[in-house]
Amino acid sequence: MKTIRAAPRATRSSARRGAVGVRGSSSNSSADALPARKARVRRNGAAGSRRRGNGAATLAEQAYVRLEELITTLKLAPGASVSEGELARAVGMGRTPIREALHRLAREHLIRIIPRRGIVIAPIDVGAQMRLLELRRSVESMVAAAAARKASAEERAHFAELAERF
Repeated sequence: MKTIRAAPRATRSSARRGAVGVRGSSSNSSADALPARKARVRRNGAAGSRRRGNGAATLAEQAYVRLEELITTLKLAPGASVSEGELARAVGMGRTPIREALHRLAREHLIRIIPRRGIVIAPIDVGAQMRLLELRRSVESMVAAAAARKASAEERAHFAELAERF
């Protein structure tokens, strides 16, 4: 008895490439299309890592800026425990960009993410802030001295003019 095969049909990915048939049966096999697909995934990258082609910030970047503002203006109290859902409602965005922004904030030590518990806004440590301020003053004075040594006569004259205005 002869086996009857169903007519080949286009798969969703092969239809995009213009190929017809069962996977791997056309000249544009899925193996040929795989590197292009991986390149597209890499090019798009993570939602919070790049700006769009038109220069607009991604949703994750927008969420980061809004959450950082809430933390630095103390609208989110230090030591407060919040959830992703509460933050998503406060910012007016979905959970995915909020989650990406939270991971970035955690890397910057502005929040702590506690698995299955929520997010804790980092407490303000006055001692650490004072140590950072002392360090910043030292570094800024060294940078200013190096810039003054490397400045041309024209740049020095311009800076002298700016200093007189202030």
